[in-house]
Amino acid sequence: MDLIREILIGLSEAQGSLDASVFVNRWRSYELVAYHFEIMGEAGLIVSEITDTYESRYYNAVAYRLTWEGHELLAAISSPTVWDKVNRAIAKIAEDVPLSMYRDASYNVLGERVYACMGTKKPRQS
Repeated sequence: MDLIREILIGLSEAQGSLDASVFVNRWRSYELVAYHFEIMGEAGLIVSEITDTYESRYYNAVAYRLTWEGHELLAAISSPTVWDKVNRAIAKIAEDVPLSMYRDASYNVLGERVYACMGTKKPRQS
């Protein structure tokens, strides 16, 4: 999930498109990042283009921009404080959870902070 967050942040700060190589390091291959570009595009978070060849499934991978849904998710998970709190909580219960769980938990943490600043409690939903 950290890679998804990094891609969203990186793309939001970029002045143009980003190649998958921007996120490659000794723990992440080009293919792994390109795969994330592909599935994030399928999920409607980013606009991306993947080019393959006979030799390579991910010959070229470019992310162009965030979608509305990508901006919404980024707003929920961009705060390091919120992200750390959600990551710690999820790590206690499971190793692999859907992205929607991170989004929803982040919205809840943000909501609690907003209501605390207003001096009220967050209303319970039934």
